[in-house]
Amino acid sequence: MKIDIVKFHADFKLEANNPGSSNEEIIDLKTHFNGIAIPNDYIDFISEVSDAEILVQGGSYIRIWGASGCIEMNDSYFI
Repeated sequence: MKIDIVKFHADFKLEANNPGSSNEEIIDLKTHFNGIAIPNDYIDFISEVSDAEILVQGGSYIRIWGASGCIEMNDSYFI
């Protein structure tokens, strides 16, 4: 499903992002986390953008890693 990432709630602003994860990266993610349910909304989001930094109410950031970043962070920090 294609999502419109520019239609965030007014309290959120997409500050930075990279191109979306490739199909191959998403397959690697699902293989890496075999047996763990990965939400479809996350897959849809990272298909459009990866490594997104979202400003929340002008003060804090949420970072959403793409497929490769998610694998890397898990391997490094066991998240």
